[in-house]
Parts: sequence; C-alpha cells; structure tokens
Amino acid sequence: MTERGPLARWVAQVSAEFGLDVDGERVTRLVLDLARDVAHQVDRPAAPVTAYLLGLAAASEAAGQGAAAAVSGTAAAAVGDAAAAPPVTEATERAAARVRALLASWPADGGA
Repeated sequence: MTERGPLARWVAQVSAEFGLDVDGERVTRLVLDLARDVAHQVDRPAAPVTAYLLGLAAASEAAGQGAAAAVSGTAAAAVGDAAAAPPVTEATERAAARVRALLASWPADGGA
C-alpha cells in the first residue's frame, strides 16, 4: 500500500464528498500548473478565480455530455480501460487548454 500525501487525501475526500469521478492526481497537477502560470503571467489573485472558473466550465461541459457519456466513462474505468479518463477530467483538460490559449495572448506586462 502506498502512502498518499495530504493533498492527494484531501482531493480524494472532497471528490468523494461531491460524488465526483475524477482522476485526482491528473486534475491536481493540471489545476496547480495552470494556477501557477496564471499567477505569474496575470496576477496572483487571478489564480484561484481562474481555478474556480475552470471548474465551472468543466462542470458545464460534463453536464452537457449527458448521462450516457458519464456512464460510458465510468464503465470504461470499471473494466480497466486505463486510457479512459473520467468525463469531468477530460472536460477540465479541455477548459484548461482554452485558458492556456488566453494566457498565450496575454501581454507580457500582465495587461497593466
């Protein structure tokens, strides 16, 4: 049994509390990397706000996929399809890619 750190345990606990089927390690890495980049390229307070907006965008997209897509993703994970990520994880990755595109066009001076 591998020992998980407090962040991994926290993400697992919060995910379970809200009934979220996410790849905790993958999403944690994605959100932390994106928050770091936003904090450095835009402004530090923009990092948590962007993380919140990222979550809303991912949830909105995942909800639009419908129950069939959610069940399909859960079933793939249940039978051991390692390549299949939960729909919420995939939606988060797509939303993060859109934020990264915005960052690429953000002025180097932080938009001041």
